[in-house]
Amino acid sequence: MSKLIRKIQKGIVLYNSNDSNFNNFIRDVAKYAPKLAKYNPNYNMYRYWELNDKPKTFNDGRKKGMFVWYGDGFHANSVAKANNNTYEFMKQKGHPTRWMELDWYNNGPYSTKI
Repeated sequence: MSKLIRKIQKGIVLYNSNDSNFNNFIRDVAKYAPKLAKYNPNYNMYRYWELNDKPKTFNDGRKKGMFVWYGDGFHANSVAKANNNTYEFMKQKGHPTRWMELDWYNNGPYSTKI
């Protein structure tokens, strides 16, 4: 899917797509967690939203575990369950902390190490 971005007030760029439900969701996310709603080419927010059954609001997403509160605000998880046996990384190759997800995968419960 081709992602379009839309500039809104104060030069903030939000994620945007051809899917109005996703656009409404992102506008709601911006109210509670503006950093997460800002467009980032290194994070696949649209796919993350899809894998979490397309919640309508930020609070619906929170109830599904999409967003976690840390001391500096809400963060989105960077790994999403695709089905019963697989996970997808939401951070793209260019993301500066992608190594953390790879470390989690290689050393966590899904590791093939014994």
